[in-house]
Amino acid sequence: MKTLIIDGNYPKHFQFFYLKHDTLKLDYRQHYELLIDDHFGTNGAWNEPLSDIGYEVTEVYYNNKILQEHWRREFADDTDKFSSYKEFQIIFLQIQYYKPEVLYITNPHVFDEVVVSHIKKEFPFIKAFACYLGSPYTSRIISEYDICFTSLDRYSNDLYNAGMRAQKLPHAFNKKILDKLSINTELTLANGQYQLCFSGGMVRSNDMHITRLEYLEYLHKNVPLDIYSETFYLTLLDDIKENIQKKSAVILINSLKKIGFSNDLLSRLPLVGTATRWDKYEFRLFPASLKKSIQPPTYGMEMYEMFSRNKIIFNIHVDNAGDEAGNMRLFEATGVGACMLTDAKANLSEFFIPDEEVVVYASKEECVEKAKWLIANPGDCRAIAEAGKKRALRDHTYKNRVINFSDGIKRVLAKGK
Repeated sequence: MKTLIIDGNYPKHFQFFYLKHDTLKLDYRQHYELLIDDHFGTNGAWNEPLSDIGYEVTEVYYNNKILQEHWRREFADDTDKFSSYKEFQIIFLQIQYYKPEVLYITNPHVFDEVVVSHIKKEFPFIKAFACYLGSPYTSRIISEYDICFTSLDRYSNDLYNAGMRAQKLPHAFNKKILDKLSINTELTLANGQYQLCFSGGMVRSNDMHITRLEYLEYLHKNVPLDIYSETFYLTLLDDIKENIQKKSAVILINSLKKIGFSNDLLSRLPLVGTATRWDKYEFRLFPASLKKSIQPPTYGMEMYEMFSRNKIIFNIHVDNAGDEAGNMRLFEATGVGACMLTDAKANLSEFFIPDEEVVVYASKEECVEKAKWLIANPGDCRAIAEAGKKRALRDHTYKNRVINFSDGIKRVLAKGK
């Protein structure tokens, strides 16, 4: 079954990627394979598992202008066709070229009901429209999709209650990462000192990382902690500007709500629409003491190589996850053999045995206590890391998850649109 996955490259990752790689002399396929060989996020992760069960998979990245222009030069016969769709033109050309029966889109906030309705009008051969929901959404955005995949039970329950098709699709580990690790590095996993580290975002401009920041500040004051984050590049001036912009957006949105504008309409506004998800915004600069300890971010294979060397990975889910576990870091870190220190969630035992395959905490104080214990007991830390890796490779790979995806698509095709 022909399937086109429309994914997005994380902007900071591909900026770093193109600083390291010269793609000018490569053809499109070489360029694409070089990108997915870095194994950032879900890049290329679904291709082989889906192909193994009979899907003919193609993957494109709507926001990677360098790769997309490369595709246009090599494959587009009529470069003026679909020009009325502006920033989506190349995507429309790719849909026409690959003629998928299944279209799977990972960002419905970009490919909302307006864009999908245009796709349906132009390409009636598509039999199933699927998307992935990993962040807050509105029913309007997903109204044109036949099925929504999500890692969160509360999202799937809300969708079911609204009469929409939903399918649980937890995150997973890409086993190809281990092949690349064994080729590129001499892993030093000898019994030795373990080091606590965090790698990820610390965004204050929304309500996703408030608790994360509180924990990182507390950990930093009480236990040695290495932090790898894009916040390394945040200047004081940019920090002030960002706070003013977000505060102004919230004031504007709340004022418009008071005079009768609907939340649905306001969410479509450029620049300020995201503020509809916040009731308020508190002006807060990034803690100076924490900022001094942050190192440049790592992505893709560079991050996995760092994780694989005697690391205890501090993990904390975004605030909108509620009491559900299952973010990508949970599987990325365990899959390469790091010891995972993660927040206690009601469903964590669905994925790992708490304090046997991963170590869990329920408060800042307990987090510090367990971090210190892991550092002081490398043998126990190693045993937990190995148990977590074994579980990840047995139960939480994309080969395991592909059945969830296929079942969801089959339900759409069986019942019709």
